[in-house]
Amino acid sequence: MKNLKISAFLMLWLGFYSLSVAQTESKYGFILREYLKTVTPNSQVPLLIEGDPESMSSIVDRYEGQIRLQVNNLFSLEIPAKHVDSFSKEAAVSLIEFSITPGRTLSDTMLLHTNVDSIIQQALPLRTQYTGKGVLLGVIDSGVELAHPDFKDSTGRTRVLYVWDQRQAFNPARQALQYNYGVEWDSSAINSGVSTHDDGAAEFGHGSNVTGAAASNGLASGQFRGVAAEVNIISVATDFNKPNWLQTVAESVDYIYKKADALGMPCVINASVGTYVGSHDGKDISARIIDALIQQKAGRAFVCAAGNAGNQKFHVQQKPINDTAFTWFEYAPAQWSGLGGYYYEVWSDTANFKNLQFSIGTDKESNGVYTFKGRTAFSGINNRLNIIYNDTIRDNSGHLIATVSTYAEQNQGRYKLEIAIEDPDSSDFLYRFETKGTGKIDIYSSFSLFRHNNIINTSLPSVIQYPAMANYIRQIACKQR
Repeated sequence: MKNLKISAFLMLWLGFYSLSVAQTESKYGFILREYLKTVTPNSQVPLLIEGDPESMSSIVDRYEGQIRLQVNNLFSLEIPAKHVDSFSKEAAVSLIEFSITPGRTLSDTMLLHTNVDSIIQQALPLRTQYTGKGVLLGVIDSGVELAHPDFKDSTGRTRVLYVWDQRQAFNPARQALQYNYGVEWDSSAINSGVSTHDDGAAEFGHGSNVTGAAASNGLASGQFRGVAAEVNIISVATDFNKPNWLQTVAESVDYIYKKADALGMPCVINASVGTYVGSHDGKDISARIIDALIQQKAGRAFVCAAGNAGNQKFHVQQKPINDTAFTWFEYAPAQWSGLGGYYYEVWSDTANFKNLQFSIGTDKESNGVYTFKGRTAFSGINNRLNIIYNDTIRDNSGHLIATVSTYAEQNQGRYKLEIAIEDPDSSDFLYRFETKGTGKIDIYSSFSLFRHNNIINTSLPSVIQYPAMANYIRQIACKQR
């Protein structure tokens, strides 16, 4: 009897031990974890943070970091890589956002929707011609061609009051406000020819094109003028490849509005740039910072592009009703530093996920015959919040097919669930994300757009070939908003 008790205790202890080693408490997911492996311990890591405004400053100081921007309880800051994990465990830190997805230029249908000619022609019911005089236009883009006559006045002096070139190496003598990256040039430097800024060649003059559509006075040819020919201009040349790029967009907005305040001008910012990654609901930290900055005072506006991918299918929505819905994802050999595998994010309002369970499973195709091979146990999302959870998929013989890692967080009335499979046993398997119960989840995933695995939407088997396809959920095109 004693030996039975000891055996039972050991089995119980081993069960708890297995569970504990499969889980690691965390406030950040796989993208930041992988990034930290690639930088030196003293490298400053840019982070967007939601946290306690009363204690954040002292905490950041303790970890040798720097707050670059604070708006209410939202922070743009940097922390040395060696301290990021310890910093994340502070009770004052409630949410961390980080991405390595680069920014993109956007504007392919811009002129089709602006109806600019009627404004220039002062068509009824307009009672005056709007030229932008006395207004400041901020453009966040690839830069601006300073030598172009359309951006000069009739005396040949520049209409560009400031350029913050974020691509150039930091120069403290030309620092843009409190930000410790890039170089700022004012109109004096531009007029004297000291400025070394030019529009980014890699973007084929996208910033100049956008600035011209908004602010050209037509002096170069006498024909092609923009919406506001007398507006004053500030250009921010963004570094599209900067880690946590959306953080720099929020900081650019802060920079432009502060310049407008110093000049005593109302200000509109145009950002024909963006990314396709994320929740697509405007509740991320960078979007909330920008929204708060706009609302700080009257005379501020912000215009942004909806995207160029309205006809591309990279969105899937699973909405099971007491059944199991599933979607396959395409293997990416370049995922996880060349090891190959899968990564994507699942988004849902908390009300839509509370009655759902999810699993990651595998199917095998061989000569047109499809076979279900195995899955992780179904789980509710509340069992995965703020932990790195490692699970396994095994076939009927107990053979390990893949290790699946998940991380989930809750914020702003929604859930984010990250799925990661690194170096699976075989690249030939079809890996599925599946849900059952009642509710709704959204997945935005594309390797070409933002290095998340492609959703499989073509060359699918018929229901006759594989009856499970009755529950397969295909991609839909994302509507531009």
